[in-house]
Amino acid sequence: PGLRGDDLTRAIDAGPGYITTDTEYPEMVRQAGWEIDRIEDFSPQYAETLTRMLAEEAAHGDELATMFGEADLADRLAKRQIGIDTIENGLLRRELFFVRPG
Repeated sequence: PGLRGDDLTRAIDAGPGYITTDTEYPEMVRQAGWEIDRIEDFSPQYAETLTRMLAEEAAHGDELATMFGEADLADRLAKRQIGIDTIENGLLRRELFFVRPG
């Protein structure tokens, strides 16, 4: 919420394919008939996961390049780093919604 311009573009590019929406996620949950008990932010844990994945993929780059090709491996590594950067800069979050029927 609240992102504009380059920050919004960076968040969209780094996020999952379904990230763009005109309605914020809490409102979509409410519109679906659920009430939100709490929302937990798992962004730091997700950034740590991406960091570990990046390190492992880089460590096994030769094998992965053979499997996926150099260009695909480079894209994977770049996407991981972009994800880490956007989370660390507060542009992207990974949240879990705890809900109950409304």
